[in-house]
Amino acid sequence: MGIKEKIKEILSTKKNVTVDDLKIFLRISKYEKKEFKHILRQMREEGTLDINERGFLTLGERKPLYGVFSETNYNYGFVNTEDGVEYFIPGKDKNGALEGDVVLIEKLDKGPGRTVARVIKVTDRKERYVVCDIKNKNRKMIVTPMGDFDSFIHLQTPPKGRKYKDGKYKVRLLDYDKRKKKYMGEVVEFIGTDDDKYLDLKTLVSEYDLPIDFPEDVIENANFVSREKILPSERVDYRDVFTVTIDGEDAKDFDDAISVEKTGENSYFLYVHIADVSHYVKDGAPLDVEAKKRDFSIYLPGLTIPMLPHVLSNGVCSLNPNEDRYTMSVKMEIRNGGEPKMVSIDKAIINSDYRLTYDGVSELFETGDNADYNDELKEFLMTAREVYNILKSQSEARGTISFMSSEAKFIMDDMNRIVDILPRPQREAEELIEEMMIATNRVVSKKYREMELPFIYRIHEEPTDEKLEGMRTLLRPFGVKVPEKVSAKDIQKLLEDLSEHESFERINDIVLRSMMKANYSDENIGHFALALADYSHFTSPIRRYPDLFIHRIISQKMSNRLTERNIKYFGNKAKEVAEEASNREKQIVDLEREADSLKKCEYMKDRVYEIYDGKVSGITDFGMFVKLPNTVEGLICNEEFMDNYLFDEKEMTAITTHNNKKYEIGTPVRVKVVNVNMNRREIDFMLLEDEDGR
Repeated sequence: MGIKEKIKEILSTKKNVTVDDLKIFLRISKYEKKEFKHILRQMREEGTLDINERGFLTLGERKPLYGVFSETNYNYGFVNTEDGVEYFIPGKDKNGALEGDVVLIEKLDKGPGRTVARVIKVTDRKERYVVCDIKNKNRKMIVTPMGDFDSFIHLQTPPKGRKYKDGKYKVRLLDYDKRKKKYMGEVVEFIGTDDDKYLDLKTLVSEYDLPIDFPEDVIENANFVSREKILPSERVDYRDVFTVTIDGEDAKDFDDAISVEKTGENSYFLYVHIADVSHYVKDGAPLDVEAKKRDFSIYLPGLTIPMLPHVLSNGVCSLNPNEDRYTMSVKMEIRNGGEPKMVSIDKAIINSDYRLTYDGVSELFETGDNADYNDELKEFLMTAREVYNILKSQSEARGTISFMSSEAKFIMDDMNRIVDILPRPQREAEELIEEMMIATNRVVSKKYREMELPFIYRIHEEPTDEKLEGMRTLLRPFGVKVPEKVSAKDIQKLLEDLSEHESFERINDIVLRSMMKANYSDENIGHFALALADYSHFTSPIRRYPDLFIHRIISQKMSNRLTERNIKYFGNKAKEVAEEASNREKQIVDLEREADSLKKCEYMKDRVYEIYDGKVSGITDFGMFVKLPNTVEGLICNEEFMDNYLFDEKEMTAITTHNNKKYEIGTPVRVKVVNVNMNRREIDFMLLEDEDGR
């Protein structure tokens, strides 16, 4: 009789048997302990053996319970099993499980109001990286995990004769030592030393498992292709056409340039020149593999992590002034009362006359003059403005939705420390470029959709019935009726009609939250918010991989190399690229938001106990968020109100019962900064009340 059968026989005849009792009954020698433990573990995993809270063994006939572990900000977690049951996992019973791990669990006695279990083992570890600070002290290596990871990590010994220098490292978690209660890990990347002025941001990027530095083969590839001499052969030559770039003050990579030509009364040619990145980044080359891995350039306060090495992104691909550059140039006819019409799309060469900024051009538009501009440039820009006004009126006529939003402008010193935070308004010059890029993206996607070729579209779905019903419920108190079926025009009119309403910020927020997220797709379903049947991202191939991908398709079509085999290849690839880019975009949006929060916390940590006026920006059951005029946001925790805080989830409002004051998004408040948590990127406010209840 084997050990398993003997265990079953003993447990079927005896009660209250512990592991130690079982060892005695089976006469397990010290040489058999390892095998004995292995058999017990195996039986538990099979579901034929249970151990209760008191440590007694019982026979079980249960089906093994597998599920995915979910972490919380506290020590406990949850596991959702295949049968749809959610199990509560106490901190002491996690057994090294982390977010996303597939685990085998064992059900325990039911706790108050919940089903409790413990993790027996992690069956499929999700790849997990942790940023660690390594310090060498007294011949010992001290490893401190960063952020909210609060477990010990034991690193693999570095190669013989080497040691890790002091600094931050990206560490891959390998396994969990239950006995020592620590994770095993290996260093995969050096992030930087404490004197690196971008260390905080690089650390954050590593926490999101995104690449920073380029591999050597990618740098070599970039250096090689950038040495190619720029020649006009077989390209449309636009070097004698007056051309400018208009970008932000700090921009270094110039994807797009514009030219305008007045052809008659309210009739124009608009040329939009886009960097021909596909000329340099060939499909499957090291540059392409790395660009596809990154998908986008990342813009953080004071730091840009480009999709392409600087020799390309800021060099030969960037449409720098007074330098010949290869472009994909779209010529459009713009007429008052008519939609933009594509005249041609060509491989071209340009030489930009000026590098202009949004602020400089906006100054000209707003005041009628800019002392830094000559007459020729002023005349050109005023013509461009006429084109913009036509495009803007067309946009409004079809129902483009324009939401109120506030972005932050970070003022940094030479060491990338935050000096000030200001709201960044969108001025007219930025809107001008935006409308011209929308027109370009529109005509290009329409042309290639009509040709029925593989493509990647930028899509935005209509709001779901569920989201519309939620919007109706929340807008009802404002006397707003939302029709059963809505168009972009309906939403645009709703926002325009209520733009002077005292609760407009709240209304704007309700409508915005009712919208779907835009993403990429190989299937065209249109763009709801722009009220367009055709839309793509074509105009930023230096910083967006989907743009680069469709440039390749267009280039092959232009050169008559789009064979049936290539069409099939691009068709298969388009779905993959679109899905990956959509997922990566969400990840980068979260990263950029968290980086903004990090710098805002850095700014506010020296302003604890200062008093500010702000407006309520969000309401939850755990408190109210308040946004200051400089875009900094903090939380007034409901604990501040003792038992005087009532949250209405239906109306998304709160009432403080001691003074019967109602709060909604947009309500003015006065707050004091009481705490700044740099690790969690959180700011806590305290509500200050005066005689009027403020």
